[in-house]
Amino acid sequence: MKELFARFAKEGGEFSTRKVNDNPQGGEGGLESGMVHGGKEPLEVYFASWKSPNQSKEPRVSDRLFLFS
Repeated sequence: MKELFARFAKEGGEFSTRKVNDNPQGGEGGLESGMVHGGKEPLEVYFASWKSPNQSKEPRVSDRLFLFS
């Protein structure tokens, strides 16, 4: 993971983050809502994406990550 973030730092792109709990996308019953409400214990779910400088507006699926705490 350390190497991945070091590579990102050299590329000069941009991270985007949001707290999923505040507004799960995909509606009720969607993936994000399921992550927030589907566990036995309350979770805080965060979404992070990476966009390189030469990339279109939307990040690739492989550049998206969900973080749980």
